[in-house]
Amino acid sequence: MAVEARTAAERDRLIEVVDRLQREDPTLRCHTDDDTGQLLLSGMGELHLDVVRQRLERDFRIQARFGRPRVSYRETVAGPGSGRGRFEKKIGESLVSASAAVSVEPRTRTPGDRSLPPIEVADSQALAAWPGPMRQEIAEILASGCQAGTWGYPVVDVRIHLDELQVGEAPDPLVPISAALSMALRQALEQAGSVVLEPIMRLEVRTPEGFLGAVVKDLSSRRAEIRETSMHGDLALVRGFAPLAEMFGYSTHLRSLTQGRGTFSLEPFDYSPVPEKDTAHQRA
Repeated sequence: MAVEARTAAERDRLIEVVDRLQREDPTLRCHTDDDTGQLLLSGMGELHLDVVRQRLERDFRIQARFGRPRVSYRETVAGPGSGRGRFEKKIGESLVSASAAVSVEPRTRTPGDRSLPPIEVADSQALAAWPGPMRQEIAEILASGCQAGTWGYPVVDVRIHLDELQVGEAPDPLVPISAALSMALRQALEQAGSVVLEPIMRLEVRTPEGFLGAVVKDLSSRRAEIRETSMHGDLALVRGFAPLAEMFGYSTHLRSLTQGRGTFSLEPFDYSPVPEKDTAHQRA
């Protein structure tokens, strides 16, 4: 559950009270999401979190907004693209300048394989022409330029090529180099086109056989991809994948479908393109 204080002063008090609740209740967890910046509460279930919310509002008089966590989307490129950037500025008596050309392309990988870094800076003649420490600096500048793509989400699964890089005389060449590379990379990403990616979870549901049909129908309405259904005694086991955005509130709904006898687990699997009908909503 996401919790947001209404004022900056109230946020400090909110964090203080949540720390107190965590000391009283070891099953309650709180952290700030690195991607969205939201303060998130985690507990043993939705009923547990609802009790925590009521305590914050009633017992501690915390003025806050409660709701679903925001989903941490990503984006990648739809195809190849290239861009050029030139930086030129007079500093003192010197004219500091740099020019760069960069190209990008999608990088394929096995679904579920998260061992690769999100961005790959490929070897190229233009990159190899620079000394080792500077090559590392250039690669880091290009990778950091992908922290926010065309739609504002971190860019993943992209291979970047440095096609050209020239710099004039400058006290600190990294300043004009960074500016020129950033401009070239931004143009290349825009030309390549972007695809928004949503987190996909590996899903496992256990339910009595009599409720299997209702569970499968409900999962299908949540855009789940069911890969396997098997029986273990009187229990049916459903395995597959589902978008995280569709699974908020599922524990309560599953209890309702199965008279409280169904259980499920989710774990991160990969990212997948958001359906086109939802893309405009995610951008908004």
